[in-house]
Amino acid sequence: MNFLLFVKGSGNKHWGLGYTFARTLEGYYQDSIYLIVNARGGTEISNFSKGNATGYYQSTLDRVQNALIKYPNIKLEAILWHQGESDRDNPETYISKLKQLTADYRNDLSYAQLPFIIGDLGTWNADYGAIRAKLHQVPDSIEQTYLVSSDNLVNFDSHHFNSLGQRRLGRRYALKYLEIEHELDYKYIDTIMCTGGNILGKSETGDFWLFESDTTFIAIEVKPDSIFSEVSICEGEGYFGLRKSGLFNFNNISSLGCDSISIVNLKVNPVDTLVIDSVLLDLDEFKGYSESGSYYRKFISSSGCDSLINYNLTFTFTVAPLSIFDASLFQIEHGEIRFKDLAVSTYDKVILCDLSGKEIKKQRVTEN
Repeated sequence: MNFLLFVKGSGNKHWGLGYTFARTLEGYYQDSIYLIVNARGGTEISNFSKGNATGYYQSTLDRVQNALIKYPNIKLEAILWHQGESDRDNPETYISKLKQLTADYRNDLSYAQLPFIIGDLGTWNADYGAIRAKLHQVPDSIEQTYLVSSDNLVNFDSHHFNSLGQRRLGRRYALKYLEIEHELDYKYIDTIMCTGGNILGKSETGDFWLFESDTTFIAIEVKPDSIFSEVSICEGEGYFGLRKSGLFNFNNISSLGCDSISIVNLKVNPVDTLVIDSVLLDLDEFKGYSESGSYYRKFISSSGCDSLINYNLTFTFTVAPLSIFDASLFQIEHGEIRFKDLAVSTYDKVILCDLSGKEIKKQRVTEN
């Protein structure tokens, strides 16, 4: 993301909690809201500490200072902080590290009372229990810090909020800022309605302040009546009983109670079998195999399906006529002819034969 994100006209940067945070405040103040962004995923709090080798602390300062120079009429209002997942295994020092971090930012930005608004982590992950407990202690441990609730927000994997949860979280950050700024208790209605519904005269997705000078804010998300998705499965698997590629419709009543149609583009990927026929010299090895036969190994194809490689291996060994060797190259031991060495460079094996030339035993030449 750019060092300065302006809520209007910023294209694909409208993702994450920052967008709805800015849109909510824009609707309240009827003015432009600027975000100075230095977000980094998968980081521990120590990565942002002053003097850390990552340089994240200094780059944050640089971005703030450059923005204030470029836009002299804007004012630094708060820092939004949403972090902690990567500190879940070491929560005991979290508050002391955050306390030092807030002190450093306030000192270097010459803003002793700079508000820090921090967001709670997802409630769905039991591994977050200890670090969430520390986050809840922050407002009582560090001055001018405030906690935003994550209650009833939904995830899409074990660590991340889904897109709706991100949007809701951003609005909660905004209302927490307004509570700090105006010392008012803002009422927040966050709801979802089905297509064709109507809430207080509103029938479209949007963020609305219900009345001028009122402290009631409503965010409406309209549930679409059709959802398109692409699904890939492997040959032999099924998707709701379907086993062939094609476009399929499902009529649903969602968990929100809305009638909807799911349109699924189903692709069935083949399970590939690759056949390799190889003839090799006896005593060689191929993929760990040393005997003739048919062998199978699994591999994951580019489509993610378990597939097979079939190795058809034939190990051969040819006993050369005795006449091609000089008599000095062999000796008789216990009724066997033993070739002591092989002068012909294309041979690399010692051959043990009986007097009829029938092969008895084979082994590699060991060079002295």
